[in-house]
Amino acid sequence: MNAVAAKIYSHEDHRLELFDELQGQLAAYPAVSEDDARFQSLFTDAQNLLELDDAGLAKMFQVSRPTINRWVAGRTAPHPLARRAVMDALSKVIGERKRFINANARRRA
Repeated sequence: MNAVAAKIYSHEDHRLELFDELQGQLAAYPAVSEDDARFQSLFTDAQNLLELDDAGLAKMFQVSRPTINRWVAGRTAPHPLARRAVMDALSKVIGERKRFINANARRRA
């Protein structure tokens, strides 16, 4: 294995650790929360780690791109009862990415 490939694969291992950590934080999010700052922080962390743009998230949550931009900026957030569903959806995407990375790792082995 060349040095570039080794660096990419080690990056994937670190990414899996970050996915696990964030997935745990998303799972611990309460069923009803009015903590806008916590929602914004977790939402932004998920967006960055998953490398999703505002348009992709808007499509995923069936809202406008400006709505996603306001969530990321912390100016607004979904209704407190809907936030758990957002966290669950992000956790599901993280799970899919983890499975994809693990499947590719098995193919390389």
